[in-house]
Amino acid sequence: MSSNDANSTEIALHCVRCQYDLTGLAPNGSCPECGMSIENSRSMFHRVGTPSRRVRSMKTLLTMTLTSTCVGVPVMIMFAAYTQLHDILALRGNLLLLALFMTCAVVGMILPLITIFLVPAETRTERMLVPSLISLALGLVGIALFKDVRPELDATVVLGMGLATIACVLNLTRANRAVGNVIPDWTRLGPARQRKEPLLVAIILIMGGRFLYLEGLISLNTSGSILEFWGYLALIGLEVLLVIGGFYVVTNRLWLALKLFKSIQQGPGSHA
Repeated sequence: MSSNDANSTEIALHCVRCQYDLTGLAPNGSCPECGMSIENSRSMFHRVGTPSRRVRSMKTLLTMTLTSTCVGVPVMIMFAAYTQLHDILALRGNLLLLALFMTCAVVGMILPLITIFLVPAETRTERMLVPSLISLALGLVGIALFKDVRPELDATVVLGMGLATIACVLNLTRANRAVGNVIPDWTRLGPARQRKEPLLVAIILIMGGRFLYLEGLISLNTSGSILEFWGYLALIGLEVLLVIGGFYVVTNRLWLALKLFKSIQQGPGSHA
């Protein structure tokens, strides 16, 4: 029996590089049109038999999710670093920082939503659009809390920045999972698999620590209670860890996207 007969019931598969119909061809072969490995085309899709021509563009999806990462993660970094930057920067610098945060937060919440929309509905293993819209609304409420940009670090700014950061993290992780269903290597390659739970816990703890700081219950003043001093150091430690984690995620995703772009462009040569 020929390979074509054996695979006669297989759902159409198309080359991820040139969209050539690969249905019925031996899985260990190459695309007759451009030479791309058929196994490479198969591995790019989470669900067996999903025609690649129904995916708008893998490069578009990669570009969108990478852009979302490069905008959304800095929101987390700015949130984590704001306490220290607030004390270091001048008045104008603080205003610019908040304005930059608000801009990146809005873009960082909307881009992942667009990315999820571009992913074919049949490849989504969970409901994502509605929760992402709810997260967007939550983030916009947070931004509305300090829409009158002001440099003072008060409870309203802390709460607003926290809600906006949480919304960015939720939408970004959903977009990463949605793209990972279409391009499995987006989540399988590299040591970093972005999980929202540790990030959310860190953000909530930092928010709580800043509320305590504003109330004077923790401080760097060594003349007070030892708990006040160590509580402040714990807050700084969480902020530093979140900043380092943010830079690591961006670096890892840039490396991963470059690897995948090369894999798509080079075809079978990338498997040598």
